[in-house]
Amino acid sequence: MPTKLTTAEQLDHLTEGDLITRFPVNGAPEDAFDTLRESEVYEIVRINRKEQVIKLILAHKAIKIFTWPQDIERLSVGLSKILSEKTWWIA
Repeated sequence: MPTKLTTAEQLDHLTEGDLITRFPVNGAPEDAFDTLRESEVYEIVRINRKEQVIKLILAHKAIKIFTWPQDIERLSVGLSKILSEKTWWIA
């Protein structure tokens, strides 16, 4: 069962290649992860600890062989925003 990212210590343990999930995709943060509802799984491509930014790509689109770079959803998120949004989880 996924664990919500809520502490700086959890962020310190994230590494490139890890998968993190945004749940819920829309709406207010929730305390329990519901596997039956929509979520978005992102792969961590880069963590810049100096600038406190994490770069992500949608995991299910990243594995397609014949995609154009602009077709893959990319996201840059401040590490502090991951905690403040309260919608990010790790397995």
